[in-house]
Amino acid sequence: MRLLLCSFIIAVFYPINIYAQKHKLQSFTIEGSINADTGSIRLSYISAGGYYPSRIHEMTSIIKNGKFKFNGYLPYPQAFELDYNQRKYVSDIFIVEQGSQVIICNVDSSKKTPTVKNNAMKEYVESYRAAYKQSSILSNRLDNKRDSLKKQFNDKIPDSLKAVLVKELKELYIKHDKILLEYVSSHPDSYLALWKLINVFDFGYEDIFPIIYSKFSPTIKSTYAGIALYKKLKEAGSFTAIGKHFPLINAIDEHSNKLTKKDYLKNKFTLVDFWYSNCGPCNAQFDDMKIIYDKYKDKGFEIIGISTDRIKDKENWLSVINKRKLNWLQYWDKDGIESKELSIIVFPTNFLLDQNGRVIKKNLQPVEIKKYLEANLN
Repeated sequence: MRLLLCSFIIAVFYPINIYAQKHKLQSFTIEGSINADTGSIRLSYISAGGYYPSRIHEMTSIIKNGKFKFNGYLPYPQAFELDYNQRKYVSDIFIVEQGSQVIICNVDSSKKTPTVKNNAMKEYVESYRAAYKQSSILSNRLDNKRDSLKKQFNDKIPDSLKAVLVKELKELYIKHDKILLEYVSSHPDSYLALWKLINVFDFGYEDIFPIIYSKFSPTIKSTYAGIALYKKLKEAGSFTAIGKHFPLINAIDEHSNKLTKKDYLKNKFTLVDFWYSNCGPCNAQFDDMKIIYDKYKDKGFEIIGISTDRIKDKENWLSVINKRKLNWLQYWDKDGIESKELSIIVFPTNFLLDQNGRVIKKNLQPVEIKKYLEANLN
C-alpha cells in the first residue's frame, strides 16, 4: 500500500514551508559517568520513525572505570536515549546539544531521565518538569493504586476494577497532552518539546497532536525532525484518526492470501490488532482475547491480527499462532513496512472498526473490548 499525502487542512494547522533551512553541523562532546566499571553504552535514537537525517548516527562507547565519551556532529539539538550492555539499562529520553555536556546515569534507574548538563535539559528541570508536577503526582498515585490492587488480588484484578484503572490512565494521558499543548504555546522554540511530542506520538495518533505541532515556531518546523513529524501527522491523521476509513494493509496470511477490504466490512465490529511474536505485552493479552473472541465471534465480531515480524522470524510468528491457538484471522506485514508508514511502531496497537470500516475506538485493553461488546452486541 502506498500512502497518499492527502490534504490535511485544519484551521489551527497552518501551512509551513516544507523545505528545511540550512542547519549547520557543529561538533558535540559528551563526557559521561555511570555506576559500572566496564561494559558498553550506546547513544540510541528514541524512535524508529525516521526523525534523524542520514548524517546523524547512533554511537557506542566502551566504559572504562565508570567513564565513557561520545564525539560527533549535530545540526540542532537531538533527542537520544542511553542503552547499557544490550538494554540491561535504558534511560529515558534526553537532549544532546552542540558543544560540551556532562551526563550522569545510574544503571539501577532504568527509564529515568539521566542528569544532563546543557541548556535544553536545564529547561527540562526548570520549566518542563515543573509544568508536569501535578500530573506526575497523579501518575504516581495511579501506579501505587494499581500495584496495591495487584497485591490484593494476587495479580488477578477483577474486570470491574481493571476498567476503572484503564479509564483513569487514559484520562491522565489526555491531561498530559493538554499540558504539552500549553507548554508548546508558551515555549514555541523548544527543541525539548518537539522531541517530547515525537516520543508521545510513537504511542499512537491523537487529534490534539497537529494542534500542538501548529504552536511551534517556523525554526522548529523547518528542522528535519519537524518536517518528518509534519508528514507523519498528515498520514496518521488521514488514515487512523477516529472517524476515518481504516486503510487496506498490504499483508498476507500463511498461505500468501492477501488481506482484502471486504475483511473489514464483514462484521458489525472488527478489531485490527497489530503485534509481533516476541512482544511480551502482545502475548500477555491473548488469553483474554480468546475468551472475548469465542463469546462474540458469532454475534458480529471479528479480530484481524496483523503481525509485524521480520522476514527471518516468520516461523516464530506461525509458532506463536499455533501454540497460543489464536483462532482469528492472522496476516503478516513483512518487516512491519506498512505499519511504519502509519506510524504504528509500539505494540500492541489496535483499532476497532464499524461495519463501514471506520475507526470508532483505538488502543483498547481487553477489558474495554469486552465492556463495549457487552453493551453493543448482546
